[in-house]
Amino acid sequence: MSDKRMNLYVVTNGWTGESYVRVYVVAATEARALELAGASFREQEERPRYWQNLYIDLLHTFDGSELVTAASDEGWEVKGDDLDTNN
Repeated sequence: MSDKRMNLYVVTNGWTGESYVRVYVVAATEARALELAGASFREQEERPRYWQNLYIDLLHTFDGSELVTAASDEGWEVKGDDLDTNN
């Protein structure tokens, strides 16, 4: 297993369907995440404006810490440190 930290990003393109159009990417750097997300968006749509204006947010850095999402029907929300796993 690599010692390299990996990051979880959500990348959006400003378009909406039933919700905002997004790609989740695990990558070592923001630049690589944008490259991978751009390729994923290009697979869906040939018009450059669909994949050229991307917005990126870091959701989590995998550094040995745990990750759990909130129950949601609207996307991905990461629960904070206040999560009590004993109940």
